[in-house]
Amino acid sequence: MSLCSGAVDSTNSAGDVSGYVVQAANLTVHGDFVVPGEAPVPDAAAGTWDARLPAEVESLLRAQVAAATELPYRLPGARRPSLATVYVRQDLGAGTEEQPEQPRETPVLDGRSGLVEVVPRPVTRPSVRPPTHTVREALDRDDHLIVVGGPGQGKSTLSRRLSAEAAGRWFTTTDEPLTEPVIPIRVSATELAARLHLPFTQSLADSVHNEYGAYLATPLAPSALHHRVAGCRWLLLVDGLDEVADAGDRDRLVAVLAAWSAPGSPYRVILTTRPLEGAALAPLQRSGATRYELQPFDEAALTAFAHSWFTDTPDSAPRFLRQIRDAYLGEMVTVPLLATIAAIIFTEHGDRPLPDNKYELYEAYLRYLRTTKSPQFDSIRDSLLEHLGRVRLESDTPLVEAAKTWVTTHLSPTGEWEEALLAYLTSVGPLTRPRQGGNLRFLHHSFAEHLAATADARQLPTPFTPPHDAFRRLLHAARDEERGHHARAVLLHYCRLNPTEADPVLVHLHEGDATAHLLAARLLAGHIPATAPPVDAFLDTARAWAMTTGLGGRRILSQVSRASHHPLLVSWLTGLSRDVAAPWPSRIEAATALATRLRGEQASEAVELLRMVVNDPSAQVTDRLAAAEALCDCGTDEQATAECGLRAILVHPGADEVDVRNAAVVLATFGSASRARAVEVLVTVIESPLASDAARFVAAAGLARFDTDSHQ
Repeated sequence: MSLCSGAVDSTNSAGDVSGYVVQAANLTVHGDFVVPGEAPVPDAAAGTWDARLPAEVESLLRAQVAAATELPYRLPGARRPSLATVYVRQDLGAGTEEQPEQPRETPVLDGRSGLVEVVPRPVTRPSVRPPTHTVREALDRDDHLIVVGGPGQGKSTLSRRLSAEAAGRWFTTTDEPLTEPVIPIRVSATELAARLHLPFTQSLADSVHNEYGAYLATPLAPSALHHRVAGCRWLLLVDGLDEVADAGDRDRLVAVLAAWSAPGSPYRVILTTRPLEGAALAPLQRSGATRYELQPFDEAALTAFAHSWFTDTPDSAPRFLRQIRDAYLGEMVTVPLLATIAAIIFTEHGDRPLPDNKYELYEAYLRYLRTTKSPQFDSIRDSLLEHLGRVRLESDTPLVEAAKTWVTTHLSPTGEWEEALLAYLTSVGPLTRPRQGGNLRFLHHSFAEHLAATADARQLPTPFTPPHDAFRRLLHAARDEERGHHARAVLLHYCRLNPTEADPVLVHLHEGDATAHLLAARLLAGHIPATAPPVDAFLDTARAWAMTTGLGGRRILSQVSRASHHPLLVSWLTGLSRDVAAPWPSRIEAATALATRLRGEQASEAVELLRMVVNDPSAQVTDRLAAAEALCDCGTDEQATAECGLRAILVHPGADEVDVRNAAVVLATFGSASRARAVEVLVTVIESPLASDAARFVAAAGLARFDTDSHQ
């Protein structure tokens, strides 16, 4: 899978593995560890791609190729695209070692009956974006991978495509997806986690049988999984760790995978997951797995996506992209799943504009699905779907069992209702049933999250009453940065279901402390349907925060700058960017929002401000780096200025080792000459007898992000 940065391959020679267009996503990894992993050691005993395999192994390989044409998550309304080339790049900053959790203060009630929590200062991480590597480069470099990505970014697509391509290589002469001949075996984390009471090879074999069913020509015996096959290791792809509802089961699965990735094991392990809080992945990282993170669509990829999608009506692609810009959806549709849903809704709506927020986009798609009518089940459709969303989030109970139990509790069904119910659910909801007799699955986990948030929001009372126990607990949970995603979604859904309550929610948070202000800013970023007066009042407070230099003020400003639904946001940001009394980080954030997200009439002025900062040798190095990164997102016309600024940072006397490392990592994305310069600077630091051990360590870690030779 060779590729050029930013390119989309629309003629995938490995064959057309179907699914929705999220498979066209660019995939990248932003390094998230301090010490780079070792490159796989060539194995003299390894087999070859033309080795003869046992019949049961061939059966498994063919089953994975066949299953990949059906799964994952094929959205009704989506076209069957050819797959794009996939990118990966390493994350910066987190480290493979276990990160200790910071102590939390005991929550107390404030004078307004609100729960108060002292939130620890978050660990500041650089936002620099290292160069991309192909999936093959990552697989040839590291034995074991952890691929992290947000909802809808293509984790399942990657695992299925990789298993299908590796399996298909045994039957064709196409390019191999990695150098080492391997036997792929892909299973879902939920299947494997449900069987950890069994010996590992038995649990794996049972998971394969349940996953692929009739696709298998012959059963796979557990004994076949004890050792290599024809000298080849197994490439074990475990998809969706985050979808295992029980935290204890997740932790145990990670520990088991870590044990089976030890030196001498017949397995190479690739685990996909959403970001998880705490040290859940630490055992696998300590065993040598390297963390990768999926990259969302950039502007070039979104354009390629649009032209790929609307091949039958070429004039639709520019109209679709124009509607994306008009609705300020650019940042949201960097997630491939949401880009796909937006394309479906654009086609369905005709000349009507796209929704300008995630809630309405999901709701529009759910309405699109509701075409089938059933006198027996229509009255309980929404309640049942929302219940199944909660079940999926809160437990690993099979959805078929949950649906039948709920219906018998709330209805008195007659006749052969069970199969009729399952057929109805797959017709009107974001659900699929891969085979007859199989379990129900959500088309994507994010649909379960959306429905569960709606279900929880419906249970909240009206009017909004902050002292009410349900609201106190919800507002407390929503403040937590990592664990508060669902609670914040419930608040947004509550305000969407009860629009008149949006103003009281925003006013209450505005009257609170700094963490309440940050929560209010996050709700504004999610387009809470509040009216202009309370939003304008909060913007006045946000302006006061922007005039400070603390981390809290920058976080509030970063969220408020995404409230693109508010008609006065552009003038508010423009005023802040022009305010010479404001701290430069605030002015740069305002200019970045105007230049990269809103892109209206003030964009050119914002770009000029960013250029000025990049070219100003007296500016703080961190400010110049932030402005250079923003210019990288303003299109190719601004990249020369960004590149020049990054080169200047490398030799700036005020730049510390982290500044130099970050500038070098970003500079390396600009081509061979810039990459060579970045390597030269970091190598000079590493070899300098005057550099401290800390500076040499930071430089070496940065060099490892983009210079493959540094691993040798």
